[in-house]
Amino acid sequence: MIYKETILKNGENSGVIWSKCINVIKCGNKQVARLGDKVLISIFRTYSKKKLKNKKYIGLIISVKSFTKRFDGSFIKFFKNRILLLSDNLKFLGTRVYGPVPKEIRVGKKESLYRKIISYSWTV
Repeated sequence: MIYKETILKNGENSGVIWSKCINVIKCGNKQVARLGDKVLISIFRTYSKKKLKNKKYIGLIISVKSFTKRFDGSFIKFFKNRILLLSDNLKFLGTRVYGPVPKEIRVGKKESLYRKIISYSWTV
């Protein structure tokens, strides 16, 4: 589960190493983000050669350390909290995804939104 002020690892090659969660973008009163949710992030550390501005970005959560229950009754857990960087109009900023992208993002309503991300990754 991702809360405010959580440090997140980047899962793509946009140039960001670490970022910090500012706010959870979700409808409702819940202040917790789970797998497949969007969060507002600020850049915490970047590679020296990349020229990303220190402004607010939207991030898509692709892995969380806590257990996530799937619809078939199985559980999935990752070693890191990882995100993918998106622009303001939800365009993917990187050109490669490192590591797996879970089934929760690949199927259902989110499949049409993140088609480019799905094509760059392999599934779990």
